[in-house]
This record gives sequence, C-alpha cells and structure tokens, in this order.
Amino acid sequence: MTPVKLTDSFAKYAIAHEAGHAVVGQFVRIGAPKNIAFHLCRGPDGQLYLGDFATALLFPPDDQIEHLPQSVRNCLCYTLAAGLAGTQFSELSLPNENNGLDSDKARLSKLTSKSLDSFVPSALAVIRQEQRAYQEIVAQCTRKYEQLKAENVAEGKHILLDAKELEATLNRTMSPLHAPLHAAENTSQFQDIMSAHEAGHATLGITLGVRVEAVYAIPSSLPNGKVRIHYVTKFGARSNAGLDLRDRILLTASAAAAEFLLNGSWDAENVDRDRTDLNELGAWNFDYCVETAIVLLRHNINVLTAIRDTVRTNMANFKQCKVTRGGTHIILAKGSEIEKLYRRLGSRVASSTLDLDIARLKRTGN
Repeated sequence: MTPVKLTDSFAKYAIAHEAGHAVVGQFVRIGAPKNIAFHLCRGPDGQLYLGDFATALLFPPDDQIEHLPQSVRNCLCYTLAAGLAGTQFSELSLPNENNGLDSDKARLSKLTSKSLDSFVPSALAVIRQEQRAYQEIVAQCTRKYEQLKAENVAEGKHILLDAKELEATLNRTMSPLHAPLHAAENTSQFQDIMSAHEAGHATLGITLGVRVEAVYAIPSSLPNGKVRIHYVTKFGARSNAGLDLRDRILLTASAAAAEFLLNGSWDAENVDRDRTDLNELGAWNFDYCVETAIVLLRHNINVLTAIRDTVRTNMANFKQCKVTRGGTHIILAKGSEIEKLYRRLGSRVASSTLDLDIARLKRTGN
C-alpha cells in the first residue's frame, strides 16, 4: 500500500476495514483476530507517513490450504471480504480503493477462484448483525490512533488493540454464541469432570443400544457478560430409541458413575442435578442407581476411557471443534465416531439389572 500523509482520511477508512476483518473473523471463529495494528514509515522528506493497517488473523499456512474442508475455506473467504464489507457498512471509500485490497485478494486467490466481491454480501450481513461489536472496535481504534498521533510516535509498528483488548471488547459486545470464550471453565479440573461426565452418558447409552446423536457444547450468556459453556449428550428420539424407564434412570445416573470410576469422586454440583432428574423419574435411591450404573460401565471401561479421552481432547481445543448452524460445538462427532469406538471395544449391556422397586426407595430419617 502506498504510504499517505499522517493526517490523511485514509486512517478512518483503514480502521473501518480492519474492524470488519476482526468482527467477521471472530464470528466464524476460524479467523479469530489477534490484534489490530498500523505502521508508520519515514519518507525522503523526513516526514512520517502511514503505511499498512493490518488485523492479525488465525490464517492457515499455504501448505495446509489444499486440505481444508470447503466450509472452512468459505469462512476464511468471508473474513477476507470483511474489510471491504466494513468500509461499505460505514459508507467509506477511497479513490484508489482497489489498491488497498491487494493483500486480501492475494490471500483469497489461494482459497478460491471466486472474486472478493462475491463474498462481501455474506460478510456485510455478519457486520450488520454484530454492528455493536463493529462500532465499538472502530471507536476504540480511532481513540488509540488519535492518542498515538498526539504523542508524536516514532516510525514502526503500533498496536491499536491487542489480543486482550480485542477479547474483552468482543466478549462484551458480540452475541454470546460468537463471542470469544472465557478460560474460566476450561481449566484442567473442569475438563476432567465434564469429559468423564459426558463419557458416562455416551458410553452407557451406546452399550444399552440407544442411538447417541453427539456430545455438544453450548455457549450461553451470563448476566455478568461472561460466557458459560454447557455440555450435553443428546440421544435419538425416545420413541425410536426404545428408552424405557430403566434406560432413562441409568442414563441419568451414568454421569456420576463415570466421574467416580475415572476420577475417584463425583462433582457435587453435577450430582445435585442428577439427583433432581432421578427424583423426577421416581427414582429416589440415588446411591443404588449410581452403583448399578458403575457395574454396567465397568463392563465397558475401555469404551468409557476412549470416549472420555476423545471428549477431553476436544474440550481442550474447543474453538477448533465444528460448529453447527445453531451455534453449538460438536465435542464428540455424531454417532459414527461413537459407534466405531463401541464396535471396536465394547459389548452390549442390559438395563434389566436395575431393580425398580429398590430404585424407588426413599431414604427415611435424616
């Protein structure tokens, strides 16, 4: 990009351009932004001139591009087109605008033979949806740029928004399903608990003959603005999967059973939820239900461990997991992956081992 005078309106255009990249990159997650910066260079006349503005994105190396699924390529294309979409959203243009798109077009050519313009409508739709985040990034970058200009900064690279500032801004302003995820619930201990928990549901389900759909992670917004991750194992429709009362009781108890088998104890909060769910099924003898689930899971400890390990790995690499149209992340791939583990390592069990009369016993006294 040809350097321009420091006071040129180019900065306003460039900030809108980079804000578009940042918002759409975060929206599709694959191109999540790391920072927004600009360069100053000194001309022959000794004056400072603006060089490139740039958003650092998670972009794959050239040798990996040919192996990317088409859906991933499309997400990267939307992110590259988002610079132009951002300036269009803000109704900004420059006489030599096409020259400023050379870098985006060069990257795009490695992904597709389609034009940059063909991806702009989709990128523009995202910016309209997430315009609160877009406008906030524009405002913050503008303030920082004016501040740096007033400080008479030297030539070189200058950061307008770093990774932490971008994450905080996008967490506060983007829709919950697309905002960056907080690390609070991605601790090693949390992953140990939840991977065992969901592995218990999936393992007992598949070995009982129930169709397991997938293990999902569902981000949701909390009142404090943070994002909470809820994990859930979904099964096929009950009418088709043959879930009788014993199946449902054991599937509910299987999470605490797996936590006990794999971690040596269960998490109190998860157990309280399981108790409530079992009570709603008419099963008041929580310990007996969990003990029966433990016996059944022990028959398939290899399947349980393999599913736990897969779920645990994907939890640790949450942002790389496939995202459904509804915004949920697939932590363990749909049925086929679970079926493969079962066929290789597992054996069928029966819910008939659960005595419903014992399961229904209520504890007397304190």
